[in-house]
Amino acid sequence: MSQLFCGAGRAEIAFTEAMLPTLGENYTGIHDLPLVQAIVLRGKDSFALLSVGIVIMDCKDELLDVAANELGLPKQQILLHATHTLATPHIRRWQSVKEWMEDPMHKRMAVGEGEAMLYMQRENLMVQAYADAVKAACRLAKENLQPASLGYAEAHAAVTVNRVVETRNGWWQGVNQDGPTDQRVPVLRFNSTSGDPIAILYNCNVAPGCMEFSEVNGGRLISGDLAGASERFVDMAYGGSAVSAYLTGFTGDQWQALRARKDYLTREGEQVVEDLGMAGFALMDVLATRLGEQVVKASDSIQETAAELDPHLDYYCFHYPGQRASTGFGGGEPTRECEYLEDGEQEAEIAVLQLGEIAVLACGVELCYETAERIKSESPFAHTLILEFTTKGGGYLPEELFYDRISFQSRKSRYAKGTAERFAKDALSSLRKAKEKYA
Repeated sequence: MSQLFCGAGRAEIAFTEAMLPTLGENYTGIHDLPLVQAIVLRGKDSFALLSVGIVIMDCKDELLDVAANELGLPKQQILLHATHTLATPHIRRWQSVKEWMEDPMHKRMAVGEGEAMLYMQRENLMVQAYADAVKAACRLAKENLQPASLGYAEAHAAVTVNRVVETRNGWWQGVNQDGPTDQRVPVLRFNSTSGDPIAILYNCNVAPGCMEFSEVNGGRLISGDLAGASERFVDMAYGGSAVSAYLTGFTGDQWQALRARKDYLTREGEQVVEDLGMAGFALMDVLATRLGEQVVKASDSIQETAAELDPHLDYYCFHYPGQRASTGFGGGEPTRECEYLEDGEQEAEIAVLQLGEIAVLACGVELCYETAERIKSESPFAHTLILEFTTKGGGYLPEELFYDRISFQSRKSRYAKGTAERFAKDALSSLRKAKEKYA
C-alpha cells in the first residue's frame, strides 16, 4: 500500500447572455452557474474523477482531452462524469454552418443560414466555457495535491421519489409516492493530514432536474439545479476550504421529491401537471438544503479514515441486443399498445474505481431501482456507489416489467428486454474481477 494523495478543485461554467437564447430548448436566461469539480487521486498510480454540471456529455472527447492535457494523465485514467443536470442545454462543438444545418433536429426547424451561424456560434461558446472550467478545476486539483486519508459515511436525505405512475392511458412519468426509492446518500470524505476535508463526494440517486421543463417568462433558465445548490451549501458549511461534488447515482425510475411542477393523478387516472415557474427555484433550494445538511452531518460523523491506499481503475465492455419502439423514441403520450423491434447491437461499458473496500461502479446507462439494489446488495465490496452518465453506452435500461407495462423507460430504451437483468450479472462479475485482481 502507498500513501494516498488527493487534490481537489472547482470552477464555475461561465455562461453569459451572449450565448442565449438557444434553439429548441429555449434557454433565455441564467439563474445560477453550474460547476465542475476535479478530484485527483494518487497512490501507486494516479487517477482523476471529474463531476461536470451538464445534461449530457456530447462534447466529452474535447473535455477529456482538456483534462488529460492539464493533469498530464492518460485519458483512460480519468473518469469524466456528467451529473445530468437537466437545467443545462444539450451542446456540442460544430465545425461549420453546413454541419449544423444538416443535423436532423435542426433540419426540422427550418432555420436560415444567417440564423444558423448565430446559434452555432452560441453553442460553440458554451462548449468553450465548459472546456475552460474543466481546465481551471483540473489545474487547482493538481496544485492542491497533498497527503490524504479517506473515510466513508452514509447519509439519509428525503430528496427522491419514484417516477413511474399508471395513468388512465398507460404507464408514464409522474410522482409515485408508493414506488421504491433509495434515499441513502453515500459520502466519501478525503482529509488532509490535519483532519480538515479536502474533498467531499456524495452519491445521490436522482438527476439534478428540479427545474426540468419549467419556464419563466416564456423561456428556461440555466442552473446548476439540485447539484449546484447542494454543492454550494456543503462548500459554505466548511468555509469554502473543501470541494464538494454531486455524483449522480441511479436515475431510471427516480425523480426529485420537489420539482417546479405540480404533478398528480385524479381519481379517474388523469394526469394533471402545472408549471410553477420561478417558484420552482425556491423548492429546488429547499431540497438542496435538505440534501446538503444531511451530507454535512454524515461527513462530520466520519471518525475512521485510511491513509494507506492505492486507487485502481478497470474497464469492462459488454454488448447486448438493441431495440426500438414502434411508438417512437419516448416522448409523446402514454399508451397500452407498443411493439418492440430488433435494432442491431448496443454497447455498455463499466468502469470500476476501487478505493480499498469502496467501489465506484461507473456506467453510461440509466438503471432502475431493482437493478441498482441488486448490484449494491450483492457486491463483494463493503460499499458500492453507482455513477451514471460516465462510460460508453447510454439511455434507459429498465427491467423486464417496464417492457410488459409499456413504460416511458422501455419505449425510450435502446436495449432489448432482458438486458437489465444481464447487465446486473455482468456488473457483479466486473466488481468481483476488480476485487480479485488486487487482492
